[in-house]
Amino acid sequence: MNIPSGTILQNGKYRIISVLGQGGFGITYKGTLFEQYKGALQSIPIQIPVAIKEFFFQDYCTRKENSHEISISTTKGKVVFERFREKLIKEAHILAKLDHPNIVKVLEVFEENNTVYMVMEYIEGESLRDILEAKHILPVDKALKYTRQTGEALIHIHGKRILHLDVKPSNILISDAEKKAKLIDFGISKRYDENLHETSITIAGKSKGYAPIEQYSEKGAALFAPSLDVYSLGATLYHSLTGCVPPDPYTIIDEGLTPPSQLNKEIPDHLDQAIQKAMAVKKTDRYQSVNEFLVAMDVDGLDEHEKQGEKKETLPVQTDSQHYPGLTEPVIGSGFITPHTENENLIKKCDQKANYAWVWLLMGIIIIIIGFIMTLWFIDHGPSLNELIEMVYVEGGNFNMGSNDGTDCEKPIHEVMVNSFWIGKYEVTVNLFNEFIKETGYKTDSDKDEGSYIWNNEKFDWEKRAWINWRCDAQGNIRSQNEYNQPVIHVSYNDALAFCNWLNTKTGQKYRLPTEAEWEYAAGNGSKHTKYSWGNSEPFGKKGGNVADEAAKMKFSDWPVFNGYDDGYIYTSPSGSFDSNEFGIYDMSGNVWEWCNDWYDCDYYANSPYSNPQGPSTGDMRAFRGGSWTLSPSDCRVARRVPFWPSFRSNVLGFRLLRTD
Repeated sequence: MNIPSGTILQNGKYRIISVLGQGGFGITYKGTLFEQYKGALQSIPIQIPVAIKEFFFQDYCTRKENSHEISISTTKGKVVFERFREKLIKEAHILAKLDHPNIVKVLEVFEENNTVYMVMEYIEGESLRDILEAKHILPVDKALKYTRQTGEALIHIHGKRILHLDVKPSNILISDAEKKAKLIDFGISKRYDENLHETSITIAGKSKGYAPIEQYSEKGAALFAPSLDVYSLGATLYHSLTGCVPPDPYTIIDEGLTPPSQLNKEIPDHLDQAIQKAMAVKKTDRYQSVNEFLVAMDVDGLDEHEKQGEKKETLPVQTDSQHYPGLTEPVIGSGFITPHTENENLIKKCDQKANYAWVWLLMGIIIIIIGFIMTLWFIDHGPSLNELIEMVYVEGGNFNMGSNDGTDCEKPIHEVMVNSFWIGKYEVTVNLFNEFIKETGYKTDSDKDEGSYIWNNEKFDWEKRAWINWRCDAQGNIRSQNEYNQPVIHVSYNDALAFCNWLNTKTGQKYRLPTEAEWEYAAGNGSKHTKYSWGNSEPFGKKGGNVADEAAKMKFSDWPVFNGYDDGYIYTSPSGSFDSNEFGIYDMSGNVWEWCNDWYDCDYYANSPYSNPQGPSTGDMRAFRGGSWTLSPSDCRVARRVPFWPSFRSNVLGFRLLRTD
């Protein structure tokens, strides 16, 4: 995959020496620039070390056999590659104009081997990440020095309306000669116009632990906001002083951010507070400029020697016999961590709060006692989880399942009998699903497999977007807390099944997803088998649902809609926003599709059993029902059947619970 050492580029101007690093979008090499120094009488050849970055999309690019040329086999890969190759050339010319002592200089950009190469000054040194891996943490004064230098680089680019968007330890080089921090890798940076709107189209990306929550949203960086880089700079300082990669914003929302001073007792209070404010999840709670953050850090409180990087350091001392709790390797003394000092508390695991066994034992006893008392109280006074989940009782019966008005998969109409059951009054909400995640730490298919799908109306196809998961709304933006009363989306059948298993263990009840027969019986008002859950008529006011309507047509002009109907929502709506059906169940036609328990077979109805059909015994796809906020009358009928793979998730798909006694 890499160009071998000794490879010549630009007709001998550059020679590849070795690989320095590799990411998803490129490979960086150490190279040599050959030049002639011309004196008054003669010239001599000189060799200048440089860094050469090759644009190489790991997901799409391969190297031709016996050649250094890049090859792309898929049409999609070629489109994406060409789009960004031209853009990178333009970006390189912009970056070449950034003249700052704490920003690596771009010397040249050229095309060769069917790709683009960017040549930069070579810094003899190591990244801040490598330093932290070796030393675990930095002394406060040194961490502040590197943070200020990186901050000054950011202030410079912000003055030119550029956001870096990827500040992290691996993108900060520390030179051996000057011990100076230099900001590198502007691969996902963005430029903005005088109205602060984005003008560049760079590759979307984020670094977990360092990226603010806005970068998990497609439009999170659409407007110029230095607070995005403030967050990343604060997260980098957090890592430098604690040895811990910060948690991602979602974890901070759920569990909070451990104050850095709890992980390093050398951090002063004002700095502890400054870091936490810089890393506030809500962007308006952060410092709005890098300069504000630097002032709050009180870097200027250092003495003159420290400002100039002249603070004396103790020579490293190997202490093979000295071990600290929680570490498997001996500690290296480096002037700020030495044996038998109060600084032993600096070295600890990131989630460690204390190392004394008696403290933990005492805390454990207290927690057990409190838990026992609270359990007794709740038995008599508090609601159980069963009571918090609102279920509606549906008396079983017979009905004619299927329809002659839809697809062949809804035929033939056949009589079915279902037993009585309890079904969710509402679709499972974000709030309820959040309880499951908080207690179990479960990773959804979106978390494990790089995102969820959103319907792209222009391409008329599902488009996967890497940052989207169950916390997001239908547009892919992170939901605020007041939207947690809406149905959870971006969840797969597998996720819904895991939720049911957790709920069963938690409550001792028998929760599951409804079968197609149970779902259709409940949605169609039992034996009446109405066309829609609200009845047989067209929707009107609250006697309807969240479907494709006149408001949606104004945004999506080519959608078929319920003509003349405006439900008040373009995307998902809060659960229970419309009238219930005759059973007292809400949103069974529209809002979001709902996973069912059955494997899907288009021809299943021809051989369906009469009593409590469970669907095929096996299959490739699972069924879901009910239509969504995107869909027209035909797709919101209670008889409509749709299949998808169990791992599929999207912005129109959620689920509803069923319980049997």
